[in-house]
Amino acid sequence: MHSIGIIRLSSLGDIILTEPVTRALKNNFPQTRITYFTKEMYRPVLDMFSAVEDIIGYDIPGEDDKLGDLKNTVKELPYDFDLVLDLHKNIRSRIITKNLKAPEKLTYKKNRLARQIAVWFRRKSGGKHTAEKYLSLLDDLMVICTDRIPRLSVPEESKQKAADYINGIDFESGRFVVLAVGASHPTKHYPIEQFAKLAEIISSKYQYKILVIEQEHFGYLNLFDKLKSLGVLEFGIGIELKQLAGIIKNAGLTISNDSGIMHLSAGLGVPTAGLFGPTHPVLGFAPLGRDSTAITTDEKCSPCSLHGGRPCFRDKQYCFLNMTPEMIISRVERFLV
Repeated sequence: MHSIGIIRLSSLGDIILTEPVTRALKNNFPQTRITYFTKEMYRPVLDMFSAVEDIIGYDIPGEDDKLGDLKNTVKELPYDFDLVLDLHKNIRSRIITKNLKAPEKLTYKKNRLARQIAVWFRRKSGGKHTAEKYLSLLDDLMVICTDRIPRLSVPEESKQKAADYINGIDFESGRFVVLAVGASHPTKHYPIEQFAKLAEIISSKYQYKILVIEQEHFGYLNLFDKLKSLGVLEFGIGIELKQLAGIIKNAGLTISNDSGIMHLSAGLGVPTAGLFGPTHPVLGFAPLGRDSTAITTDEKCSPCSLHGGRPCFRDKQYCFLNMTPEMIISRVERFLV
């Protein structure tokens, strides 16, 4: 086998969970060239995949009337593959798959109905991890996978930028905690007041500094101003992904909402705690790694949606309100002492 095409267009966490597939294929077929198709905005994370040689990024259209342009663009590619794996299974990935030249094409099974049933019946166990679903596609190929955990490698240039950033804010490698306070949906945001209390405990009791990362400097970040004035907390706003990976790699711990940054941290081998409220680990997106943990209060109403986009239907969002800072500390304290 000389050439393999892999398709996963989004999002950050989902793409990271495909990394074991690329590495298993490379280990079993060392001479093969792996080409990865994704949205252009996710090219930086694929630069951290050791097994991927070529990255083809698209500005994927959202409107169906532009899908013909995508079809024509794919047809014009000067590529012939021995194998194509569709690890996304949506209309756009199907267009790419259909129009690539390859004698064998495989598509992974989403099992969306099983996940939806878990939501309908509030199931807390029995779900299959998404990374395992991706890897199950390799069974038909008799591919052996000995490491089923994502492994990301930060480029040297990004390591240096990260080191400069850490020195610039007077942090010490291994002695700061990353708080990833953003997420794709507001209902997946652990309450910022509780994040601020968590930061205070980590700073005062364990003497770790705090780096709060977010895409923009939203007003609610002002709740961290007290710690910032004491010189024990900094904001990392809109940091480029590979530099951010280098920074996180130097952290002693990451505490994150259920988000792509959670999977980025786990993939870098950093102790990682994922906070699950309306979503739940049973849906297949717990952080993977020896030092990774998924924290949930297992409320009777959880999970209430597949991706956390549905508004909470109760008088309060108990899945997060009952997840006290003290509870989180009890789950991660071994990384702080």
